[in-house]
Amino acid sequence: MIAARQQADYYANINVNSGGRLVTAHTNGLYNVGASASAIYPLIGVNYRMNFFLDPNSTVEYAGTDTQVITGTGYGIATTPNHRYGFLDINHQGTPDVEFAYPFDDSVVVRTGLVLTNGELNLDSDHATAGGGRTLTVMNGATIARTDGYIRSETEDGSAALKWNITTTGSFTVPFGYNSTNYIPFIYQPISGSSGDVVLATFHSAADNTPYPPTVTHVRDFGGADNSANTVDRFWRIQVPGNVNSTLTFSVTPAELGGIVNPRAQLWEPVSLGWFPPSGIQFNAYMQR
Repeated sequence: MIAARQQADYYANINVNSGGRLVTAHTNGLYNVGASASAIYPLIGVNYRMNFFLDPNSTVEYAGTDTQVITGTGYGIATTPNHRYGFLDINHQGTPDVEFAYPFDDSVVVRTGLVLTNGELNLDSDHATAGGGRTLTVMNGATIARTDGYIRSETEDGSAALKWNITTTGSFTVPFGYNSTNYIPFIYQPISGSSGDVVLATFHSAADNTPYPPTVTHVRDFGGADNSANTVDRFWRIQVPGNVNSTLTFSVTPAELGGIVNPRAQLWEPVSLGWFPPSGIQFNAYMQR
């Protein structure tokens, strides 16, 4: 833990400069605004005596062995862009599928790059799927790189989401994973236009495709018959505010695919409460796992 002196009128700060790396295994993360200890302990004698500044090209690495909170900004003295992560590296060493790193709330922002070195970045505080997710923001121009980690979304209401500001064309991979052995990346490839804040989430369903996401009431075919046997056991939330043309690549686990040999993506229409027919050019060249 890094802290200022206990005596009155003593103040300090820590700078992580360009190319620098701060590694924390603290369960309360980098900066806990309250009286609880964290890697940086700001609240001393009722005064915020400990400040910090992160260069856009600095790295904060979360390398805990227990479940860790990823702290954000907007609290205490952590209110400027320099308090946001440059590179956020998730290198979690806890028990797979049991312990993980997760955002404190929606205030976690990555300015330069999200790095998934090892372990689970869970966009929820637990593995219950009913709700309670967080939205992690990746700013414009920032990248996402993966070695052996993954992002777990997995809330039924789509609240466990990644928000990535994208204004260029290219290929943008979101390294979702259902668990430590099932990697299910989603690839977003805009070929024209400016996408804006792209919000992406996904979750696993039962074999009958329940529970449904918000507004979805069925998975019937066009004749009104239950079509769950021919529907993969996963939903995606995709919000793109810009006017773009894009290619989307979906991935599912082998169990979610089941015996479906030629899956097609369909869009739910919340006004008429029905599924649009498959649109665009769709094919199944391979399955990523």
